[in-house]
Amino acid sequence: FRCTVLEIDKENSIYFVFYIDFGSTASVKSHEIVPIDKRLIQFPAQAVPCRLYGIKPPNNKLLWPREAIETFNSIISDSLLTAFMTSFVTRVRTHNNVVVMEECLMKVNLYDYEKRDECLNDRLIDLGYADMLATPAQSDIAFSSISFSNSPDDLNSWDP
Repeated sequence: FRCTVLEIDKENSIYFVFYIDFGSTASVKSHEIVPIDKRLIQFPAQAVPCRLYGIKPPNNKLLWPREAIETFNSIISDSLLTAFMTSFVTRVRTHNNVVVMEECLMKVNLYDYEKRDECLNDRLIDLGYADMLATPAQSDIAFSSISFSNSPDDLNSWDP
């Protein structure tokens, strides 16, 4: 699998990696890391960074409570999901007037494919695991929709 090394624990010979085609993270032993075949570098990453649109952690917290993460994971585990992209944000970071990083982020309303009229963003609010944002960011640009399936094995990290 294609990945980016995020951190190296030299003492234990463990690499913390981000799988660029799945969007998940893992800890792997150093012997599992091999150089990428140069032919595979030409393909863009298939994982698309996204967040749930219009919601934030509850009660003015900065981080999502564990219960919110566990509830979200249980709701979506082994489900076919539909994500309607409501906005697309590009952030550019500069250092000494030089672009050092450009981040693109989709903001989505997430639906269970079987229950098309139930927005999971709203369900998290109804359950008390999220609060509604007061106003969407003005820099958001409306787009269309995508569909994808999800597995709990791919949810090592979560930040809607």
